[in-house]
Amino acid sequence: MSSNEIAVLKSLFYRKKLEQEPLSEISDIANVTGIRSNEEVQRALYILEGKSLVTPEPAGDLTSSQWQITDVGQRAVDVIDGAA
Repeated sequence: MSSNEIAVLKSLFYRKKLEQEPLSEISDIANVTGIRSNEEVQRALYILEGKSLVTPEPAGDLTSSQWQITDVGQRAVDVIDGAA
């Protein structure tokens, strides 16, 4: 996984865990992660979605600006944080 993908996944994880808000806007993810462009965030989201780690809202709408972490993604962050 690339550093952008990990940053995006962790931002969705911590938003859901700490703020109890499952959905994040692409622009918010860019601000939180420090990734400079929304296109880079989208690229990371598409890759993560292909691995079933995140999903758009509504489900299946890859043009959506709202995304959330899946249960598989949450377990992946636990593994990543445990390995660090």
